[in-house]
Amino acid sequence: MNSALAVLKVAFRGATWRATPDPRLVGLPSLLLSALALIALRVALQIPAGAGGGFNPYGINAAIAWIALEIAVAALLVPPGARTSALSAMLILTCIAELASMAAKVVVALVPSPAAAAAVFHERSVPFAIFAVVSLWWIGAMVAVLRSFAPRPRLFTLGRAAALWAALPRRQCRRAACADFCWPRFRYSHRQSMGIVARAVCDGRGS
Repeated sequence: MNSALAVLKVAFRGATWRATPDPRLVGLPSLLLSALALIALRVALQIPAGAGGGFNPYGINAAIAWIALEIAVAALLVPPGARTSALSAMLILTCIAELASMAAKVVVALVPSPAAAAAVFHERSVPFAIFAVVSLWWIGAMVAVLRSFAPRPRLFTLGRAAALWAALPRRQCRRAACADFCWPRFRYSHRQSMGIVARAVCDGRGS
């Protein structure tokens, strides 16, 4: 319980771009709990897309695989002395980012549609604006998290946080791995599913 609260404290202070003085280090159980929370969130966010159909367990398998990949990539860029603590906070920040993105899309969907001439521009610009704002917020939050565990010059930490953001698989590639065959309207075999993910990576859809 204390470990979970320690992770949340670092994550929530990081969400306001504030470092946490003398943060408590946590172990592997906290990292696994944070990963489980992110897995549950990503699966839950796909439920509306699959309304009216049964559940396909391949979606959970894919979500677990992609989060494991994200953790492995991020582990190369966080301070080794506080690796599990920083990764746990990163996963909580990712939960917040994905909830914020979804909330923003819901709000935008409630706004009356623009004129036909601006519809295409609106359709393309709004998702990009949401992605850009959330990405900038996430990088700033990770700067605060990294400085909590390894105080370094701000510019150095900013570069590390930006590299971390750039190295993580993007949402479109996760969608190809999870949402596209998480629900029965997309019934693929396991081999076909892996083919979809491979093509998404090779075609650069995840960038």
